[in-house]
Amino acid sequence: MNIKAFYRLIGLAIFLILLTTGRVFSDKVVGYYYTGVINGNLPIQMSLSWNSAEINGEYQYVATGHYLDLDGPASSTSPVALREYNHDDYTVSSGSFTGAFAENRRLFTGVWRSSDGKRSLPFSLLAVAEYRCLTKTIKLDADDQVERKEEGKTPDRIVTEVFPYFYESTPSLSFLNRQIRNDVIADIMASNKKDPEGVLPNLGTNCRIDYIDDNLVSLTYITTNEGGAHNLYGIDSENYLIDGPKPKRLEWDDLLSSDKRLRAELMSKIRAKALKLARAFRDHCFDADVKWKDLGFSLNAKRVTFYYPCEIGSLGSYDVQMSYADLVPYLAKKCSIPQRLFPCSKR
Repeated sequence: MNIKAFYRLIGLAIFLILLTTGRVFSDKVVGYYYTGVINGNLPIQMSLSWNSAEINGEYQYVATGHYLDLDGPASSTSPVALREYNHDDYTVSSGSFTGAFAENRRLFTGVWRSSDGKRSLPFSLLAVAEYRCLTKTIKLDADDQVERKEEGKTPDRIVTEVFPYFYESTPSLSFLNRQIRNDVIADIMASNKKDPEGVLPNLGTNCRIDYIDDNLVSLTYITTNEGGAHNLYGIDSENYLIDGPKPKRLEWDDLLSSDKRLRAELMSKIRAKALKLARAFRDHCFDADVKWKDLGFSLNAKRVTFYYPCEIGSLGSYDVQMSYADLVPYLAKKCSIPQRLFPCSKR
């Protein structure tokens, strides 16, 4: 599922340095979020990130909301070649994007080809946001360093925050840029402060854009924590209406009916789908007592993804997808989600 970046970094870096008693920060653009079309009539949205060796990402067809994974070698000279895969099968490529970046990677154009080579369609994508990465190295005391070395970890702790910066200068998106930046600053500032039990905060958060249009932005936050044999992952989400002067964050009451019976019936369906996924992952510690307050959600043009938390933290969450048509019986009468997303004639 998916990556982006931003601007006004000099001011942000200066502000962070002034607030952090000489701690060292580094930041850079690590990816972009694009919107555009294949063949002039198939809208898609694509998220890409890269390092010196490779490019990774995903894209979705807006008409279906279905995601496909992308990867390919990073090169500053040869054409960009990205292979696409279904989330469920990385052994067979289902197609490819071959093209070139322009305008500092904010424009991506080329040709999409089917895996059998029988179809070749032009594509054109324009970045609507970039992903920025801000890191901080925390110098730990001697006892903590010894303990980390015994656990096979680096002696110092590196906290990484990846977050989007939206290019469109609408009032709502400008407000959202400031809000996200302030949250990142707060997380970085708190990253070396232990809680009452002596535990340090998380290792950082990757905030990704799941979907964007003129009315809606959907964000997912993946937080990494140290613990156990593997790192632990927490997933949160935020969905905003952005067609006003300020973004409006959507809550469950904006989306779903308050009728307790309907809520219980829908939770039962979500839990059953999550349990099916848990069995596929051979997760024998399934949490059957998840409440609505524990459940995150993200939106795109075709469906809602419910993030059902795993009992085993290293698995993160089970992504349960339901179409808007399936959700019609459970929607609030005055749903704040843009009405065009729902088959209103069936309500």
